[in-house]
Amino acid sequence: MSQAENRTCQFVAGETDFEFVGSRIEECISSHENCQDPDIDFWQFDTSRFVDVGERKIVLFDSSTPPDYIALSYVWGSVKQISYSLNTTLPRLPQTIEDAMIVVRKLGKRYLWVDSLCIDQMNDEHKQSQIMIMHEIYHNSWAIIV
Repeated sequence: MSQAENRTCQFVAGETDFEFVGSRIEECISSHENCQDPDIDFWQFDTSRFVDVGERKIVLFDSSTPPDYIALSYVWGSVKQISYSLNTTLPRLPQTIEDAMIVVRKLGKRYLWVDSLCIDQMNDEHKQSQIMIMHEIYHNSWAIIV
């Protein structure tokens, strides 16, 4: 078994030190060539939607600035995800998403990308376009919560 496969997660009593976590991510970005600003065409994100965690709304990507968001990768389970319109205030969401929104805020970010909310599940054209760039969405995120 490799060293990476042998790692285990450990829960530590008390609060997570989000300042420490954020500083480690920033250190990674600044010191690893593969983690630095990606060479991306922002037009790919023109129809991408994000959760504004402060406003609790689905918003369109602002192509005037580089994307600065955290992505969530998780298993939906048996939850039937509802599709929400742009700028609609989100109701209480599944706990995994609520927890991710807290992490995003505590890490000092504003936007969360989560497929079940940010891909319009009722619009086949939007769904297909976003599935085609999903690898870019994950690759260009500041961090991914798994």
